[in-house]
Amino acid sequence: MTTAPKQCTALFSHQRSIFKLLLARCISVNALLGKSVLLILAWGIIFASDAGRAAVLHLSNGKLVRGEIVAETSRVLHLKTPLGILSFAKSEIISVEDSYGAGESALAQQLERSFEAGKTLDGLTILQRLSISSNTEELVSCDRVVLQNFSLIENFAKTNPTLTIETLKCYLFARATPPPSALFEKTFELAVATGDTSQTATLVKIPLQRKWDQLFDRQIVEQLLELCRNTDEMPLQDRLLIAAYLCCSITGQDNESQRLLRRTIDLVAETIQQVFAQLETKSVSASRAALETVNPLEIVPREKIPELFSNLIGRAHNINTTNTQLVILSWITANSEKIPDFDYSAALIEQHKLLVEAHDFGAARQLAKQWETRSPDLAALLLLKTEFYEREAALSPTEHAARYKLAKWACEMGLTEQGLQVFRRLLSSPVVGRACYLQLRQWKTCKDAAVLEEAIGLFRQGLYSSAAEKAELIANSREKSDLTTEASLLASLAKRQAKEAPEREKYRALALLQQAERHALRGEYPYARTCLERAQQMCRSAEILAASSVLQRRFPQLADTPRQESTP
Repeated sequence: MTTAPKQCTALFSHQRSIFKLLLARCISVNALLGKSVLLILAWGIIFASDAGRAAVLHLSNGKLVRGEIVAETSRVLHLKTPLGILSFAKSEIISVEDSYGAGESALAQQLERSFEAGKTLDGLTILQRLSISSNTEELVSCDRVVLQNFSLIENFAKTNPTLTIETLKCYLFARATPPPSALFEKTFELAVATGDTSQTATLVKIPLQRKWDQLFDRQIVEQLLELCRNTDEMPLQDRLLIAAYLCCSITGQDNESQRLLRRTIDLVAETIQQVFAQLETKSVSASRAALETVNPLEIVPREKIPELFSNLIGRAHNINTTNTQLVILSWITANSEKIPDFDYSAALIEQHKLLVEAHDFGAARQLAKQWETRSPDLAALLLLKTEFYEREAALSPTEHAARYKLAKWACEMGLTEQGLQVFRRLLSSPVVGRACYLQLRQWKTCKDAAVLEEAIGLFRQGLYSSAAEKAELIANSREKSDLTTEASLLASLAKRQAKEAPEREKYRALALLQQAERHALRGEYPYARTCLERAQQMCRSAEILAASSVLQRRFPQLADTPRQESTP
């Protein structure tokens, strides 16, 4: 804030030459006009400091008037405005404020005059000139003007949306450093409001690729996720690029940030699925070519890729189109060398299952052999399954004896599930039906004996409620036998123990929950999950279940962590 000088009058800009002439003459006749020389010198000083100065007048009626000071007396100040030269009495002026900071450029002044005159198109033209020059200092000096007059730009965009968004986009990104967050946010909201999805995608792609993460607060990320998910007009490659880079911009560890990150990864997986769904092939080369332009594995942070793969495997399991399932799973396993620490067994088993169901046994065998060095046990299992399904496909439906032999071989080789399925299908066979029944009964006896052994182990650990449940399951699901009698006795004894010591179980369960919490705080999630499950098995009271739920909400990692059989 500065107050207007009151001692003398400033000269108009076109009077500079007259002033110099008078000054020269006054020096030569100073004897006659000594006081006049001092007065004219004072005028010159004031002229040099105030004439042509851009200013804002704060009037006593509350109004603000912008313009350029062209002259001033002790009582009146003359201001050049878009409406012409206006005169204001000093008595009605509260203060005079500089309109431009010392660092602001002439283009910023010209830009503000354009907006004040209502010439928004002229203002956008100035922004275009700034974008071409890429002068960062001038761009920054104009940011304040653009922000203050953004409502004019919004009105102009109603009739000229493409020109407006394109100009603002070039203006924002012609600089080497991020623009003001408020200016980017306003431009983003304007682009969304215009409905131009392509412009909006381009507007966010550039700062995401430049890693200007500070521009993307939680609100903008939420809006982008909704826009990408609900807009069919956005190209899949643009959607994939935006979603992948958003994974990089979300770095918070709080629950809300992690929830937002999971939504973003889900969008990446959904978009990859849509890209592959457009392919009418199951080849790995085609899937790679589909992601040549935007490879999410080169953008998404490495530590977040396992979650992306897990999401894709789950999606592949629920897709009805075999080709799309295969191309997704093939793409995941083909990138195993880039992410070697991920467990690919689920993807391999699902991919192998689809291949044998399609009777593509050569491809199934080749897939298994590719993993012989990295996962020999899994590769051996897949090779056995390939042989089983290939031999089964070669048999006719009436070859019951051959199918029975194949089922026995499968059970002996560890393919119990496949062998039992064949036995069940042959139960009505007059040739091998009785033999199949005996095989199934023997298998059930062995299975129940293993469950009973597990119930005995739970009883010895003091987990009486869980032991009773397992023992009753055997006692009630079979015909009366020595096995069911032993199970009934165990169930009765376990129930009695559970009834006599409920408080003891509760306190032991609470101790286990405390132990689980300590493991979780140290990041030892497998041990924490083991303690949590043991506590839930030991006592099923409302208090223990509520405490378990609180612990699971605090540490959501427990849900996806395998158990650890022994604690440290």
